[in-house]
Amino acid sequence: MVRCDDLIAVLFPHFKTVLVERVFTECGVVHIVVRTLDGAALCPDCELPSNRVHSCYERRLADSPIGDQPVLIELTVRRLYCGNGLCGRRTFVEQVAGLTFRYGRRTPASRRVPGGPGRRARRPRWRPAGRNTAQCGQPDDAAAAADGPS
Repeated sequence: MVRCDDLIAVLFPHFKTVLVERVFTECGVVHIVVRTLDGAALCPDCELPSNRVHSCYERRLADSPIGDQPVLIELTVRRLYCGNGLCGRRTFVEQVAGLTFRYGRRTPASRRVPGGPGRRARRPRWRPAGRNTAQCGQPDDAAAAADGPS
């Protein structure tokens, strides 16, 4: 019998340094909720390790599809203080090797997949107001909901 941790390690090798808290599907999208592990992170400029947490926030990353279902990684990362008074950075955000890079909205693995979530041709430049509700089979706007089924 395969343990869940072992299966995740095989399917998602870039999750070695994070903790998977929850996996669920919603509207045909696989959501994976992860957070970074506690411990020191290195300042990208001076490389001094830091444990002093400034704040935390969530990043949303598109990953490679699993079984034709898109994957969204909801990653909680920490912003830390740099303790080096000579460093130009006051704070920095920890990066997860193999999973994140500065300002990235997709994982490096998803950028290598042809036709994956990083393809601009598959995304419209404008987004209609009801784009999220339409995916779940709900009416696109309040007027359609008021008119009832057609």
